[in-house]
This record gives sequence, C-alpha cells and structure tokens, in this order.
Amino acid sequence: MTLKYSNLALFDEQTLEDTRQNWTAFAGSHSVFALECGPIFDWMEERLGEEKTLETVAYGLFESGYTTAAAIVEVVNSAKTKGPMIKMLKVLVSPQFWDTVANRQEVLNIFIGAIAGCVNLSVKKKTKILKLYGRTNELLSVMMDIHTRLVSSPINGISATIEGRWLVLEG
Repeated sequence: MTLKYSNLALFDEQTLEDTRQNWTAFAGSHSVFALECGPIFDWMEERLGEEKTLETVAYGLFESGYTTAAAIVEVVNSAKTKGPMIKMLKVLVSPQFWDTVANRQEVLNIFIGAIAGCVNLSVKKKTKILKLYGRTNELLSVMMDIHTRLVSSPINGISATIEGRWLVLEG
C-alpha cells in the first residue's frame, strides 16, 4: 500500500509557519483559526527543538514534497507502562478537511499515514505497541475502517486488532 501522507516529522520554524499560514487560509479567517487551532500552534511554537526532553510531542504529517502539514499528530512516548509504548493522543486535521463527510477518504488516508508514522516512530524508539482510542462514535467508525483496511492490506507486518473501543497495533 502506498501512503499519500507518509512523512511524520517534527516541525521546524519554517514548516510550522507554513502550516500556520495555510491552515489560517483554509479556516476562512484568523479568528476561526485562533479559536480552533491557535492553542496547539502556540504550544508547538514554545517547544520547538525540545523533542528529546518532552514526553508529549507534536509531529506534522506531510504529503511527500510539501512543507505544510495535512495534520498535527500529538504523541506520547510512554516508558511508564509494562514496556515502552507509543500512544497517539490525537490527530488534528487541516481545516481543508474539516467537512469529514465530504472528505472521508482523505481523512482516512491521513489517519492511516499518522498511524503508520507512529508505528515507524515506535520502531525507532524500540516500542512495539501503539494504542488508539475511539472516543466518539465517528472516531470509532474511523478506527474500524482503519482496522479493516490494515487487515486487508497490511503495512510492513503490522498486526491490527480491536479491543472494545481501542485499535491496537503491534509491529
């Protein structure tokens, strides 16, 4: 399976600013952007370059060749469990995809790219488990679709199971 959104990377000053400008334009106004996205952009800006000292980190999910993120992926690298585990806390998609009904396939592609990126991150950090919680019925539906897709078209030997409202990926 070829992933459209395959580059999960830390933000630098340029990609953060490019993403901020792009998302502001798609949000329709600076005030909508400030309300919906401002706090996470401020949080990321304060923590640029501190990835090694933080437990919770925001990564950008980029389409190859682009400097604006299609999504922001908030990740916890937790060593306080039975073993190291990556937890993907949230995926904040670009305002251009906020109409999730009209953009269902793109949102699904974004989530699959975020999950694959987190799995690759877990390999680099020597963790083996990634857990995603379906907090709402809509998100649970997305998790079920992702599970179905990963079972029918596996990515690099990643196993996917559903445990209640959890999508559990092991690789």
